[in-house]
Amino acid sequence: MRNKIWMMVGALIFLIYGYDFLTAWVSGNDISYFSLFLSFGGLLLCFTRWFDMKKGSKK
Repeated sequence: MRNKIWMMVGALIFLIYGYDFLTAWVSGNDISYFSLFLSFGGLLLCFTRWFDMKKGSKK
């Protein structure tokens, strides 16, 4: 259950900061690399928790 919660948190971080980065990039405004790193961090959190869930289900 804990992995699902952290996976959802990572997906939410990815969606929020990824959208912020993409809108700044498309509109030609200054790109915030902080948003880029946070979105990739959220995606990494989501995938690592997903792999932990898959590894736990094989046992």
